[in-house]
Amino acid sequence: MTNKFRFGAAGVALAAAFAMSTAAQAADSATATATAEVVQALTLVKDTDMDFGKVVVAGAGTVDVATDGSATCSANITCYSTTSAADFSITTGSIGKSVTVNLPTGPIDLIRAGAVDPGTGFAAADKIELDGFVTDATSNDILDTDGVTVLGQYYTVTLVDDGSGNGSAAFSIGGTITLDGSEVEGVYSNTFDVSVEYT
Repeated sequence: MTNKFRFGAAGVALAAAFAMSTAAQAADSATATATAEVVQALTLVKDTDMDFGKVVVAGAGTVDVATDGSATCSANITCYSTTSAADFSITTGSIGKSVTVNLPTGPIDLIRAGAVDPGTGFAAADKIELDGFVTDATSNDILDTDGVTVLGQYYTVTLVDDGSGNGSAAFSIGGTITLDGSEVEGVYSNTFDVSVEYT
């Protein structure tokens, strides 16, 4: 009776050792690396405002200002005087990095100085629509998961050494104003937002 008990205990011990060995072989470990890259903060500066110049309105039409500052006027619109695109500079950033330029979302109403909103919105004669923003930053197609171009682009600039260890870049933005022919004499203006971020 005693021998059988001892033999049984030995068998249990062997089975337990085998089970522990199998569990140990099923476990493993691996080492991962955690990485963080610090980049220099971006500073965006407006150098020049967008100016559509002086226009004589004889009916509905448009004025386009290109990124080089030149203006093209449609029928019913006579343009004269100096025009300019909106010019921007990135003055600090990490050299060699790509930066996305986010164009304004339009349309934006340019409002005549002195116009009063009666509570239902400015009258048509007191506003000019600004839209159709363009830029000379590099255009990149937006691709789907199969690498096929889908509708839309995004725009980038690459930061280069400005000689003092900062990454810098410059770009310009143009746009189109649409007039319905009812505009009254005056100066029309409004602000718009442009932003940049690392790509």
